[in-house]
Amino acid sequence: EEAAEYRHLGALLRHCMTSQADGGERTDEFHSHTVNLLGNLPLPCLDALLLPKVEHGSIEYMGVNMDAVNMLLEFMEKRLDRVGQHCRYRIYCSRCCNPSPSP
Repeated sequence: EEAAEYRHLGALLRHCMTSQADGGERTDEFHSHTVNLLGNLPLPCLDALLLPKVEHGSIEYMGVNMDAVNMLLEFMEKRLDRVGQHCRYRIYCSRCCNPSPSP
């Protein structure tokens, strides 16, 4: 019974992951909260992300609907890009503000 409840929650979170909010920043925040909640579901219950039938316009792999997985990957890529920009900025600042002494 508990697994069924987790799968139902997974299906609801799948809907959240594939939905858009008003504006890009709100969508990113909404997806961020959704990903955090997905991370707390038991692994066997995450199959709910793949259960919807493949429809016209859906991303399919071996007959499985991959729309939610695609959205998760896009979200993770955005996060990695943001972290990468922050790291590049920190490296740039450390080189400009703290030049290494000449030998």
